[in-house]
Amino acid sequence: RLWLELVKLRATLLARSNGFGAADRVLLGALQECGDVGVNARDLQLWRVRIGLDIGLPTASLQGLLRDVRAYPVSPETQYLAGRIAELAGSQDAARRAYAQAIRIDQAHVPSLERLVELEPGQHHSQRLAELFAPDEPASR
Repeated sequence: RLWLELVKLRATLLARSNGFGAADRVLLGALQECGDVGVNARDLQLWRVRIGLDIGLPTASLQGLLRDVRAYPVSPETQYLAGRIAELAGSQDAARRAYAQAIRIDQAHVPSLERLVELEPGQHHSQRLAELFAPDEPASR
């Protein structure tokens, strides 16, 4: 697990200083070693998309990266990233659908809930976020 975090950190720093190509070479190289170190390749593919979002890659490039991630089983994180890319492309409806799918998979997926609160003010999503972060009720004696 430490190996994965170090690879992600190195790729993120490279992306910010040398551009996505340098970061992508690190991540693609790490993908070849995944089996040797017991890391899920999906985690690195997701990180490629996250770095692309972070440094502002064009939407078409992000959609290409997301296609690589879609080869893996659907997860809240893949749906969240699909929503972020849809927002950048100007498709609010597609973004809402992706965030809603993420929440159907994991009702506590906070990033998707936060995006839905922003896209749909006044909806029940704000209440769900408040419930997730409400302090636990004291135990009755």
